[in-house]
Amino acid sequence: MVLNVDYFDVTIEHFPNGMDGEQFFNFIHQNFGMFDDGCNSEFNFLDPMDQESWSSGSPEGTIFSIGIPGNNGSVITSQYDNSPNSCFCWTFTTIFDDENGSHPVSGNRQFGLVQNEDGTWSFYIRGVDRTSSSFLINSLNPADNSQVLSTELESAIGFNMADLLWNCIIQNIFNYVNDPLNGGVATDMSSENIRPDLREDVDLRNRLLNLDVSDVLECIISKN
Repeated sequence: MVLNVDYFDVTIEHFPNGMDGEQFFNFIHQNFGMFDDGCNSEFNFLDPMDQESWSSGSPEGTIFSIGIPGNNGSVITSQYDNSPNSCFCWTFTTIFDDENGSHPVSGNRQFGLVQNEDGTWSFYIRGVDRTSSSFLINSLNPADNSQVLSTELESAIGFNMADLLWNCIIQNIFNYVNDPLNGGVATDMSSENIRPDLREDVDLRNRLLNLDVSDVLECIISKN
């Protein structure tokens, strides 16, 4: 089993359209669907009630159906906070539902805005997940080793496709901020990940079992 831990961000010196941090975060949140334009997956509300929930002050419970090539999946908004005294962030958690069945991965992904020590801001996307189901795995004979090989293949393909999606969303935010009509300044984008095979690293697997998800995320996002 391969575990994916990743982090993507865009650094912002000046927010667009005279916004402050809270206003910019709320804009990204309320208009999140516009930032998957041209990406390999599309976020859609599962139900009209989810659109109403997302636009409210308490979007927890909002479900998105994600159009993912080969295997659509749904996520639920499991956490949300827009308090300057806490964090500007929300978290999606993968779910099983009647619409899409199993999501291709199982895990959590947070989207947020944080101020850096030098006064700039970073909008980030970070997650911890692993592959959970497969149209490939379901079609294979469990009596041979092809299921293991398929899991490894799917991890490589699936995580690479996810990297393209999150990088695309970050790129779209970068482009939006730097659009001359919007008057903002975004200066940099970055990404990193770790993908240990927990079947081979027993010590790491045991240590991760004792960590909170937020602790796992923090291990790759330290910024000087």
